[in-house]
Amino acid sequence: MGIQPEDIVILQPTRVVQRKGIEHAVDLVHKLNLPRCKLIVSHAAGDEGMTYAHWLKRYAAQHQVDLRILDIQPTPQNGNHSSFFHQYAALWNLYERSDFVTFPSLSEGFGNALLEAIYFRKPLLINRYDTFVKDIEPLDLDLVAIDGILTNRHVEMVRHLLSCPERRNQMTAHNYEIARQHFSYQQVQSRLKAILETAMAPAPAPQSEAARTSRKTIIPLKPSEMQTAPSPIYNAMRSGKSGREG
Repeated sequence: MGIQPEDIVILQPTRVVQRKGIEHAVDLVHKLNLPRCKLIVSHAAGDEGMTYAHWLKRYAAQHQVDLRILDIQPTPQNGNHSSFFHQYAALWNLYERSDFVTFPSLSEGFGNALLEAIYFRKPLLINRYDTFVKDIEPLDLDLVAIDGILTNRHVEMVRHLLSCPERRNQMTAHNYEIARQHFSYQQVQSRLKAILETAMAPAPAPQSEAARTSRKTIIPLKPSEMQTAPSPIYNAMRSGKSGREG
């Protein structure tokens, strides 16, 4: 990758597809205007065409952003698991080397890169896509969250995070603890156990035909008895018995 120890690495851990909103990451690096700052995208365009990738490269060049697109494969290729583990190690190393992570997606099913960045304790910029707003934002993560527009305020927040280890550690420790409480393997194991126990619980024994059809028979009073015989409900109330007894 040609990364030097003194370089500032902004990692975009996604494929190059339009819904990932990578132009926001380009804008961020451009506005930071820091020497030796590099924007690295971990995965190539894939099977969704090259139009956006070509445009993104031109856009980065126009904004004097050092953009580098890698081709880390997220799944085994042609059954080659050895190559897959090598690629996985490359992604792991890339996270560890990064100084900041961008995830300005326009839409996501959930957002694995969000959890990956939190696991590696990296500060993070995110766009408030629908699933994030509904399922993740209520957890009160500490993030640089944009709402479709990168403002100067967001840029200065990122600049502060890059220059202040104390603030960066505060953010990443907070996010890691929240993720541990809600998304850890222990939480998944506990929830799956409850689901499986419910699914595998024995069904209640079916009632017999006699039990299903048995009902109290209420014999209506004859007209001549209505003035002399109290109703069964009246008798039950007078005796203090529940209507469910007997």
